[in-house]
Amino acid sequence: MRCIVTYISTNLETEYMYVFTSNDFTGDIIECNEGELQWIDKNKISELNTWEGDKIFIKKIINYNQKQIINNFTEKEE
Repeated sequence: MRCIVTYISTNLETEYMYVFTSNDFTGDIIECNEGELQWIDKNKISELNTWEGDKIFIKKIINYNQKQIINNFTEKEE
């Protein structure tokens, strides 16, 4: 696990997102109801259509060799 992202809202329940990275995988990618799962080279992640808030922790994961980064986002943050 590389990161836990906490989304805090005054209107909704707090949500937690656990972010994992891997350099190796065996097996089959399974279907998911959240979109098409696929392996993306880390140098191409910036080309993906992502939420603006995702860019904050993705940049930290790519640029830093830390094992765990914890971010808290409130509904007012961009």
